[in-house]
Amino acid sequence: MEKEYLLGVDVGTTSIKVAIIDKNAKLLGISSSSYPLITPNQDYVQIDTEGMWQAYLKCIRLLLQGKGISPEKIAGIGISSLCPGLAAMDEKGNILVEPIIYSDRRSTEEAEIIKAAVGVEKLFDITANNCMAGAHSGTSMLWIKRNLPEIYEKTKYFGHINTVLAQRMTGNFAIDYSNASYTNLFETQKGHKGQWSDYLCETIGIAKEKLPPLMNSSEVVGGLINEDIISLGISKGTPVVIGGADTPCATLAAGVKANGDACESVGTTNVLTICVDKPKFDKSFINRCHVVEGTWIYQGAMSYTGAAYQWFRDKFCQDLMEEAAGSKKNSFTLMNEEAEKAALYGTPMQEVYFLEYL
Repeated sequence: MEKEYLLGVDVGTTSIKVAIIDKNAKLLGISSSSYPLITPNQDYVQIDTEGMWQAYLKCIRLLLQGKGISPEKIAGIGISSLCPGLAAMDEKGNILVEPIIYSDRRSTEEAEIIKAAVGVEKLFDITANNCMAGAHSGTSMLWIKRNLPEIYEKTKYFGHINTVLAQRMTGNFAIDYSNASYTNLFETQKGHKGQWSDYLCETIGIAKEKLPPLMNSSEVVGGLINEDIISLGISKGTPVVIGGADTPCATLAAGVKANGDACESVGTTNVLTICVDKPKFDKSFINRCHVVEGTWIYQGAMSYTGAAYQWFRDKFCQDLMEEAAGSKKNSFTLMNEEAEKAALYGTPMQEVYFLEYL
């Protein structure tokens, strides 16, 4: 049987999506499933790894069974994930600290320690970024070292979400350059020829050997060995590609792959992304390696359009949410329909302007 399908998994903040395409990139099916976040207080936000994994398996089952897709035809698996989601793992891949995501704020003090030790200018010269609690995972690594020293000593590797998934599927550890760029420990200025910075590791105090091997986003981490997935019919040894962070992967899908290409993505946040082929960075942007080898991307978050839209619904459209619960339409569709009716209600029109800068 010809292996002609590819399976892609995209890990978001509270849900996971799985899609399967054929050799002509035709979408054969897509499924999604949610999982819980761990939020014991307002500063802590982590992903429940086991919940994420079970959601992943559920998505695969839904696709294979619901669409009648032959799992034996799947030729490879690729990963896209939110970034960062910093996990501490032992040598067998067991999770010692559940993935600490970008909105976690426990490491505010550690961010200030890093900036004081390295210097903001020096840090930018090496990493092309500043240092923000949670948003750059080096702060979370340092928090673990300072607050959970026994866990730090047991940690074989710190990795992001794609490290976690790749390890569980193949038994091998790795991280790609687009994710490494968000650690405050990688030489982003040198791009795909860069490496973990000896200077930053020594100055910040994170052992370099605890950082996983670097790979291009298109590289194969290893062959599938996970029995949970093999039992669903996907062949043992199926290549697993390390993939990359979600925004770089999405912009590649939108055709952003060469110098000057740009796109705007609208979700929880509105993000403008520009691709460049020279490491010339501006502090006004978030900067990282692209998933396309030899390029970087600038990212500028402009507004929280998606989050604001959801906030408006939750605060003012409870009736539409209740109506949606008993119909095949979602609440956002009903909101749009209500907005279209407004133009029919005569003149003069009352207009509402909502500035979504929350």
